[in-house]
Amino acid sequence: MKDSTARGEYAHITTSFYHHVNPPNASACGYLVDQAKNPDVLRLLFEHDPVPVYDVPYIHSEYQEQTYDGPLIIQSTTAQSEGWLHSWMPEGKALALQGKEPIGQTH
Repeated sequence: MKDSTARGEYAHITTSFYHHVNPPNASACGYLVDQAKNPDVLRLLFEHDPVPVYDVPYIHSEYQEQTYDGPLIIQSTTAQSEGWLHSWMPEGKALALQGKEPIGQTH
């Protein structure tokens, strides 16, 4: 986000994510990618998946103007996109989401 909280003095230390060599579940129900840090992610998503399933949560919030700078939640639908997203995990570009509900079935 581009608001004052996200740019604050302690914003970089409030949350940390780490790659687990042995994740709790090998099959993710989705992936979380930060578009601000990976601005080409939507283009790459369409290159790896002709009909991708994704959500941009900010579009439904008070941060609509930051929709394409915020989080992107992706549900992999092809082996190619799954491999691509999985390869981003060790680099910290994608976080695997664990759970039972795919995108669009939680509402």
